[in-house]
Amino acid sequence: MEQVVRPMLLFFTCMMTISYAQDFLQNPDFLQNPDFEIPPSNITANSTTSQFILLTEANSIPGWSFNGTVSFNLIPQSEDCANNRTTVNVTLRENPFRNRSMAFSLGRNLTRNLWESHAFFLAKLGVNDSVDIQISSVKAKNTKDGNNVTCWPVVDAFNVKTNPSWRRYMDNALANGNFEVGPGFMKNSSEGILLDEERDRWSPLQEWAIYGIVKYIDSKNYKVPQGNAAIELLSGNSGVHKNLYIEPKYTYTLNFTMGDANNSCVGNFTVYVQVGNNTHNFMMTSNGTGSAFERSLTFKSRFPSLTTIPIGLYSFNETRTGTGVLCGPVIDN
Repeated sequence: MEQVVRPMLLFFTCMMTISYAQDFLQNPDFLQNPDFEIPPSNITANSTTSQFILLTEANSIPGWSFNGTVSFNLIPQSEDCANNRTTVNVTLRENPFRNRSMAFSLGRNLTRNLWESHAFFLAKLGVNDSVDIQISSVKAKNTKDGNNVTCWPVVDAFNVKTNPSWRRYMDNALANGNFEVGPGFMKNSSEGILLDEERDRWSPLQEWAIYGIVKYIDSKNYKVPQGNAAIELLSGNSGVHKNLYIEPKYTYTLNFTMGDANNSCVGNFTVYVQVGNNTHNFMMTSNGTGSAFERSLTFKSRFPSLTTIPIGLYSFNETRTGTGVLCGPVIDN
């Protein structure tokens, strides 16, 4: 008997995801003023000529509390800090006994502009559960051209998305095998969402662990082989991984699509597919115009009882677009 396994490719600006139980969190407006478009209180448009408004207890940003020195930015970030790896740290406190934290660094080779969208898995919550999200920063200095500029990260447009609890479909042994369950895409961004390394299945890409940095892309701005979303394995050391339950004496077929995102990513792609202790190489030549090829491999369980084996898709070669942005093979379906 044969079962078909279909891997899904898989989330600041910052996108955050929550898995919920039953009918919890149906209201999409979880955060008040998530994009900071409601300005600090007790100021007027002509009250200052500075780019930054220093926040105080009298003029805090609606919907947010703060500690330390925080400024409200009136205009986009300047180029003075463009080449610095300014860092934002996100800390999640689910209860007094548990918290998670991740640092996001601003690279300058992952998008075409000064902004990056990142994703962070918040929690799997039940009815009446709550979380406390804390944002902090690490400063950097720019000494380019003799200037000594202190650079702080600028953050904007937080978005919280709820995803239903995972399910496995009858014809697919891989949960979320098409990468459709992931972070929500930002309305005004065309750059995709960067998924930073999280080596367990509690990542923004439901049921997949992330290695290196993976870009979550949408069909509106990129070539996606099927559905609304796919993943792009960025160059250097990038991949997704999960464990698959297999039954004795069954033969399994792993199908997937590899291609390019139609983003001028030209080069020779190699995708390494791990199935158990075996690794298989799949290659293609990309001209950067949105090509896609179906791939498959078949394997059989040799274990006497139900067991788990690792399934992973990885890329280790470095490729860049014509504008110098890191890119790589797209995986989907």
